[in-house]
Amino acid sequence: MIFTVNNQVLNKTDKNIDQTDYYLKHLITFSKSKAVKNHNDILSARGTVLVPCNTTLTPKILDRLVCLKLSMPIEFSIEIIQTINSQSLLALYDKLIINNSEFKYLNNDLEVNQLLSDACVYMEQFPILYQKLSVLQLSFPDKFMQSLLTGYFCLGLSKKLGEKKILNIYAFVAGLIHDFSMMSLEPSLLIDDIDYSPQQFRAMQQHCIKGFRHLAMIEGFPKEISEAVLDHHENADGSGYPNGKTAINLSITSQIISIVDACIGIYQRESNIEQLGVDSLLPVLEMNTDMYIPCVHTAAVDTLSAIPCQLRRVYENKDMPAVISGLMLDNEGIQHDYCVLYALVTSIKPNPKDLGSTDQVVTNNLLKMSLRINKSLITSGLLQNEHSEWMVISCGAQQEYDYIAIEYLEVIYGEIRFQIKELVQLVSLLLMDHTVKEQSKIKFLEDGLLQIAKYHQYNEHICVEH
Repeated sequence: MIFTVNNQVLNKTDKNIDQTDYYLKHLITFSKSKAVKNHNDILSARGTVLVPCNTTLTPKILDRLVCLKLSMPIEFSIEIIQTINSQSLLALYDKLIINNSEFKYLNNDLEVNQLLSDACVYMEQFPILYQKLSVLQLSFPDKFMQSLLTGYFCLGLSKKLGEKKILNIYAFVAGLIHDFSMMSLEPSLLIDDIDYSPQQFRAMQQHCIKGFRHLAMIEGFPKEISEAVLDHHENADGSGYPNGKTAINLSITSQIISIVDACIGIYQRESNIEQLGVDSLLPVLEMNTDMYIPCVHTAAVDTLSAIPCQLRRVYENKDMPAVISGLMLDNEGIQHDYCVLYALVTSIKPNPKDLGSTDQVVTNNLLKMSLRINKSLITSGLLQNEHSEWMVISCGAQQEYDYIAIEYLEVIYGEIRFQIKELVQLVSLLLMDHTVKEQSKIKFLEDGLLQIAKYHQYNEHICVEH
């Protein structure tokens, strides 16, 4: 089967796509506490009936299917008893709104309450969505909460942009379900703070394609939503994946998911944000303006700026010398890694003859992401000597407003480290794919990656010693 989106061909038998669907394993766990039945015969890839219609699918029966190739994903053949529905989903959101000041702002100021209700009811047309939401809640409660947050803020941002009602609903649904395909990935990829190998990094990037393909199989499902799910990791500057699209080929809905997903990801990744408040995301967004369509970026900044945030401190003044010392070490690490990576990236020259190939997408992503990070670091002044001198002076002066700004730096540095890590992974992918042919360049890239790894191993040892 072949799917086409914006003239981009996605072949179902693509050798780079892991065909194993681990959703079935999560369904086994789910079936231990909830009733699962199949409303269609479950068929093998060759059309053999493996489980006849209207069978109660016990964990034992489902376990037999794990290693078999099915004619279609298991979720299209089953129904779950006591699944989440529109009413229970709305009840969950009511609790979140009551207990969360950010939710209260969106609900009251942007008036999304009726839209939220309509969007939850709209999803009833596609029971498979509530099925997967139910399995997500049981198997990955943290990711379930992340999905709820993403859907809600996508709805608010779409309303803020003045999109039509149906597009507001599409934004909510797309935000809520954008990472459902994570349940189809090998479970080790979902461990927090994992350092991906090149193979794992590529496998993780496949979740956009897997999600799109499953949604494209749902009868009557809006292509605007499935395409937004496919594109939710694409960036306006062409540095995203899986296809390296640029702003001209991206929908507003996909960019809404992209910026909301990024903000929530940073919020969960950087432990200090919860104490600092959502306004600590603003400096990060300002650093990454090129990643998003301008109207979406502006709406996100305006929305975050309008949410009331109480000014809070993370550390006591007596702890700030240690915080500043750690940040200065981080700064040295960022400078080291980026100097090495800049030399590596500038040695890679894209081949126009290969335009459109997987290798070329990775190469273009690498070059464009590098340009964006370079611009961010230069314009922000984070790598200038004056920046480090300011932190040292602030430590001596003990001024409250300087200390608050320094606490925000932990979030900014965390995002820069995250993006540099992605650059390292892209260089590793090029080596794994044998995109670089010259032996001297291959050795140059390998030596550079080894230099970065050794630097961090040594500094980690120093930190432990002290």
